[in-house]
Amino acid sequence: LKKLKKLKNIKKLILSLLKLREDKACLDLLRRGFLVYSGLSKNANIKRIIFESDYSIISLVDGRNFYFNPLSKIDMLYSVPQIGTFEPKETEIVEGLVKEGDYCLDIGASFGWYTTLLSKKVGKDGKVFSFEPIKQNYLSHEINLELNECYNVTSNNLAVGETKGKIDIYLSDIDTSGSLKLRGYKKNFEVQK
Repeated sequence: LKKLKKLKNIKKLILSLLKLREDKACLDLLRRGFLVYSGLSKNANIKRIIFESDYSIISLVDGRNFYFNPLSKIDMLYSVPQIGTFEPKETEIVEGLVKEGDYCLDIGASFGWYTTLLSKKVGKDGKVFSFEPIKQNYLSHEINLELNECYNVTSNNLAVGETKGKIDIYLSDIDTSGSLKLRGYKKNFEVQK
């Protein structure tokens, strides 16, 4: 019953994300992309790729799972589908520094790579506070927290800054990054900080 409830929550979050981007046509292409990505994953840290009727999940050998949509710049997961990792040197540093019982911050949490890693490392006696101001990234982040049962995480759909208020964030046309300065980014929306 608990597992069924978890799956329903995950499906609800995924459908919210798809509805937000109006990108429901991606599922057939996800299935077709399986052959490409499963071939790439044979020599990587990817344990398996699961394609369900309305979502796809990449399972890593370290036990973490990530929602994946190759048609969305938000859900492409950077290098994770190709090599099963993201920012390998930085990940190794984080793994070496963080220990069970620690309290950690993930500011600019994106799809949740570090949040899920930190959650696993700090364990039940630790706590992770994550912040992601971009709504689409935040929804992917929430899906990944649910998939990984990150119950020691408090996630926030907020920016972090010196002062309280609202600020414009500019979004890139080519990836999921945002900027407070306009450098080849489109002004897209205002966020609470």
